[in-house]
Amino acid sequence: MDPLVKALNKLIDVAGIDYSVQAIDEVSESIFVVLTELLHGDTLPEIIRDVTTDADHLHNAAALIDFLGTDIFQTELSHLNPRRLVDRDYVTVYWLTEIMYELYRLVQAGSSEEVLPEFSTFFPDGPPRAVETSTANTAVESPVEVADESPMARAATSVDFTRRTPPSRGGVDFTVSPAVDQGARGKPTRSASSTPSRIQPRKARTAQSGTRARRVTNRIPTTGPRKPYTMPSVQDETRTDSVRDPVLTLPAGASARHANASMTKLRQEVVQMKRATALKQEQASKMVFRELYASALAMERDRLKEEGQLKRELVARQKTLRKEMEDAIDHQYSAQISLLKEEIAQMRDEQRQGRASVTRAMRTIQAESARRYRNEVDSLLGELRRLHEVEQNTARFQPDHLARYVMRTIREGTVGKGGPLM
Repeated sequence: MDPLVKALNKLIDVAGIDYSVQAIDEVSESIFVVLTELLHGDTLPEIIRDVTTDADHLHNAAALIDFLGTDIFQTELSHLNPRRLVDRDYVTVYWLTEIMYELYRLVQAGSSEEVLPEFSTFFPDGPPRAVETSTANTAVESPVEVADESPMARAATSVDFTRRTPPSRGGVDFTVSPAVDQGARGKPTRSASSTPSRIQPRKARTAQSGTRARRVTNRIPTTGPRKPYTMPSVQDETRTDSVRDPVLTLPAGASARHANASMTKLRQEVVQMKRATALKQEQASKMVFRELYASALAMERDRLKEEGQLKRELVARQKTLRKEMEDAIDHQYSAQISLLKEEIAQMRDEQRQGRASVTRAMRTIQAESARRYRNEVDSLLGELRRLHEVEQNTARFQPDHLARYVMRTIREGTVGKGGPLM
């Protein structure tokens, strides 16, 4: 992996961003915007959050470079070109990453431990050839313009925080003015929670107590010879560790008394700046914690909403499956019921046919029974008539009747003709 990519990923990890790059082509200006906001503890002005066009990327790159040069380091960053940053130029990414490392060193001036190595450790053989070539073609730093006043007053107005080893670009110092820092302290501290949604802060870093040794240099253009003047070590009552003596470069002829007074004033301003930086870091950490807590609550609410949505979808799916099963069962039962109805209809037809047959048979039986009954009745009536005739005939042959019968027969002369007995 490219050493520059490793250095950038290390800075991203130390800054607490849950993101990493695999190649220079994946580096965009939004990464440096997020790093600057997290390290500086304030939201960059004039940054377009919803980037949609190339012009938006170019605008954000220009705003980032202007903020770093004007509001933080108080120097001309003319070697940084917004178009090259948007185009992911290797040299521009290298220089901007080095500036981010310097910003981290500046912010961590009051920290007791360093978790970020020196930028130069990632390039043991020196800067890449492309950077060296570009540096050779870049103008060396221009002297800082200072108002026409005494050297001691000018020394008290500008403090240059540089690394223990000079920048490999060879010409750009990162200068922070106390007046600018005091003005920045008056602004409300905000977290970088409004950064692009693709890159979000992963954790909040709290301000550490203690200080770290740092060299302070005042760059004053002079024409005469210079000689370094080293002040004795001064132990501040609010510090627990030793502080290296600043090195003040003075023009020839400056007295030690003026230098001592100037250095005392510079030390006081440095202590105030570091206290303000620690306070800003603490406020930023609290704000980031609140933002992260709110983000966690929002994520939890979103998770609960998603779970509720999933449950509702599951219930709806179960209802749909149940309805489909019921429809299938109803369809199957409907077919079976139709078959049963057809069988019942056939049975009813057969029953009706059977009833008709039974009715006809019963009618036939009834008619036959009635005929037989009539025949029997007729035969009985005939028997009764014959019995009656026999009874009548029998009565004729009784003595009285017989006498009368004989006498009548004699009178009528019907003897032997078969006339009636009476």
